Amino acid sequence: MEVMLTKQSAEDIKRHDYEIIQEVVEQAYQNGKAYSRWIRGKNALAEYLSTSYAT
Repeated sequence: MEVMLTKQSAEDIKRHDYEIIQEVVEQAYQNGKAYSRWIRGKNALAEYLSTSYAT
């Protein structure tokens, strides 16, 4: 059975895809922020340890 896409259902699909893309982008952005925070924390810790043990 062939399904005819109406203009409305095509719009719904497009909007749904867009929402999924937005969600993925948002998730990637949050992961990126967490990752950069982790890197900064790791660097700060490494610096702290190197200075505290160097003295």
